[in-house]
Amino acid sequence: MKKHKKIRLDQAMLIRQLAPNLKEAQALIMAGEVRVDGQMADKPDRQINAGAAIQIEKSHPYVSRGAFKIEKAIHEFSINVPGLKVLDVGISTGGFSDCLFQLGAAEICGVDVNISQVDYGLRRNPRLHLLKKNARFLKKEDIPFEPDLIIMDLSFISITKILPVLAVFSKARILSLIKPQFEASRGSVGKGGVVRDREQRLRILLRLKHEIESLDFAVLGYALSGIKGRKGNQEYFFLLQSGKKNSIDDKMISDAFEI
Repeated sequence: MKKHKKIRLDQAMLIRQLAPNLKEAQALIMAGEVRVDGQMADKPDRQINAGAAIQIEKSHPYVSRGAFKIEKAIHEFSINVPGLKVLDVGISTGGFSDCLFQLGAAEICGVDVNISQVDYGLRRNPRLHLLKKNARFLKKEDIPFEPDLIIMDLSFISITKILPVLAVFSKARILSLIKPQFEASRGSVGKGGVVRDREQRLRILLRLKHEIESLDFAVLGYALSGIKGRKGNQEYFFLLQSGKKNSIDDKMISDAFEI
């Protein structure tokens, strides 16, 4: 009897272009969103027949959970998305961009050092421009349009390292995710990279606000992220704009902190 050729499930997904890379394929599988011949498969290294039917059944409407983070902030800040041209700094898999497109954004330019991780389906959208570049060296001429809104999700670096290069887009508001574990001083983050102490998170936010203002940016608003980070970190959003002087008071953050 002839044996069917076997292949790992995650590799089969990559070959069939069901995921942009192995990491994303593995994430989909472990999230329980992949079915093989109609049955749920939750192990990336599962050996399947080369001709097996593979289906992705996502449990939510976005390419990644990051979309839920920014969705809440957009509504909270009453940002009117339809028709906006958006710069996505740190696009990653594209959760923020996907959310913005679904809310009616006209055009998005996504910047990242590794654009191969952007969701395959999202990459096929002709209104998405991708730029492989370290955001610290971003120039105005790199972007194919003048952005109305800049969205930002950075890891392993403070947003204060990127804001100076964004000052050239003075007309654009900046909606930036704030991750306390990457804004905290060295050695002050707890086990597992989680900032658990509420008062410490507040101190980090207020210190960051003052640093942002010293860079000639105004903090126009503050909001909680729609969901926590993968490790359980509480995250936040700041709405910023270059050259503005009307920052919110520290007390507005303190009074509203994690209500």
